[in-house]
Amino acid sequence: MKRKHILCLVGLILSAAVTVLALAPSDREVQDHSGWMGMLPDETELTGMTIPGTHDSGALYSFAGVSGQCQSAAVGQQLKMGVRFLDIRLQLDHDELKVVHSFVDQKQSFREVLDTIAAFIRENPSEFLLVSLKEDNSPKASTVSFSVRLEEMFSGYADVIVPDSGLPELLGDARGKIFLLSRYDNASVGIPAYHGWKDSASFALGSMYIQDHYEISGISEKQNDILAAMEEAALNEKTLVLNFTSCYFDHGFPPMSAAVPARTINPWLTEYCRTAESCRGIFICDYINSELASVLLERNFS
Repeated sequence: MKRKHILCLVGLILSAAVTVLALAPSDREVQDHSGWMGMLPDETELTGMTIPGTHDSGALYSFAGVSGQCQSAAVGQQLKMGVRFLDIRLQLDHDELKVVHSFVDQKQSFREVLDTIAAFIRENPSEFLLVSLKEDNSPKASTVSFSVRLEEMFSGYADVIVPDSGLPELLGDARGKIFLLSRYDNASVGIPAYHGWKDSASFALGSMYIQDHYEISGISEKQNDILAAMEEAALNEKTLVLNFTSCYFDHGFPPMSAAVPARTINPWLTEYCRTAESCRGIFICDYINSELASVLLERNFS
């Protein structure tokens, strides 16, 4: 009986994995928007821009096809698409930082990510990046703290990574730089975002407004969250709005799959922002694709 139950469970997991893979948003050929900010004037206000971003930007791998993956394009491809906000989740393991999503190892080091984003900004000095850094798991067999090890690494990228605790108002002052959103304890650099960040909610944090309601019961619930954050951006022109379109269903099986809601939300957001009166803010998406990124960044020229 036990063996039968085990085989049944394995079958359910494999079936769910096949389903999720089939639902995962497919990516088309990547359009090269490496220098799209270069077509905007220096006087452009950052809070008035529309910026494509990704949630769990380094999460390319899953556990049994059920939990863990949030993107189908690597960080370098995302930057080429036009993504200018990255969300990197990390764990300190034997004094080295590796990219993870919860318990799922994403098979790349933070050093590799740093090399990729620094090279991109050096090659495209008209652009800027905002990179959110979060400690996703407690350190493992390490002799230094997460914050100390992380901030030690920035010294090798001082020409592009700035320690500022805020963003400049104008695009011209941001070009060629990587700004940090520090979602970890004891941060001494970057925009402080550890204390005050609320779980699965919409909230104000300093000069930012953040919509990150990720546990949803239905697609329309998340769509309403996204629209409400857009309205916030339209009404408060000096507020930087981080509008997370990422989510997962809080019921059913598999409960942690980001692909299922993204399959509906991404095309809906693409079509909505083609014609909407206003789509200001940073849109932080699961499974971003070149079409969605293109529609978002093109709003800066309409």
